[in-house]
Amino acid sequence: MNVESVEIMTKFAVLALGFLLLIFLIAVLTPKAAAVIDKLMKKAPSPERVEDNNNNNEQPQVRGIYDAQLPDENKDNNGDEENG
Repeated sequence: MNVESVEIMTKFAVLALGFLLLIFLIAVLTPKAAAVIDKLMKKAPSPERVEDNNNNNEQPQVRGIYDAQLPDENKDNNGDEENG
């Protein structure tokens, strides 16, 4: 084995270990940096809960996209039944 091959393999090994060390440092330091940033930034207040107008605790009605809409449910219905 010649010396030049050993030098090339050594350089490759050092670069590979350096790259893996960089990834390890980023993985370790990222959560710590996030914790510091969280402490520095003001936390937004949690949104208030919106009360439903539904006082009788009924479950909301969920309809599929193919469910028919009843005529009395269409608030924009002006009585015009023509198409087009």
